[in-house]
Amino acid sequence: MKPLAIPLLSLVALAASSCGGTSSGPQATVNGTIGGQPIASADTIAATGTTTGQFGNVAYLSEFIGNVTGACALAQQHQNKANATGIELVIQTEGPEKQSPIGPGTYAITNGSPAGYAVTSRLTVTAAYLSFDGQCNNTIADTAAQAGIGTITIVAVSPSSVSGNFDLTFPNGEAVSGNFDSPVCTYNPLAPQPAAPVACQP
Repeated sequence: MKPLAIPLLSLVALAASSCGGTSSGPQATVNGTIGGQPIASADTIAATGTTTGQFGNVAYLSEFIGNVTGACALAQQHQNKANATGIELVIQTEGPEKQSPIGPGTYAITNGSPAGYAVTSRLTVTAAYLSFDGQCNNTIADTAAQAGIGTITIVAVSPSSVSGNFDLTFPNGEAVSGNFDSPVCTYNPLAPQPAAPVACQP
């Protein structure tokens, strides 16, 4: 099963005026460093839903804690933000049957290898550190960016917000933990991307 390929722009931070809900500043904390650098939590955003994918029916929940604001609107316009960084958490089930929405629970990192929930549903749980340069190019290799072990705990899910916490270890041994209480952005990360290149906003 292929995990979700969710662009950074889709999960960075909520522009409340354009994406619904309210935001009163940072709603997440991150402890630890990656590459010796702390993870900024200027804001946080979640995306959750069910849809169909290449390999069947999909349920997904995604969470991003990042250093920029206004990315919900950027995502809806298929744009990226230069020098954006953050942590992306993705929980996904997929199978031939209709998938139930991702709900509260503790999910262990599968490191790209699906875990069997049942014959009709497979689970993929990933966590990654994402970093763009001034031209919105990735600055860290996938092998170094993906957490090798850890857990993501979802405490509550509603149509307007997602809350939970995480405890992750990356390939270089650095450990990162934190919590979040995020507004949901109305955006489908599995929707087809436009044919034109994604714009990079300064």
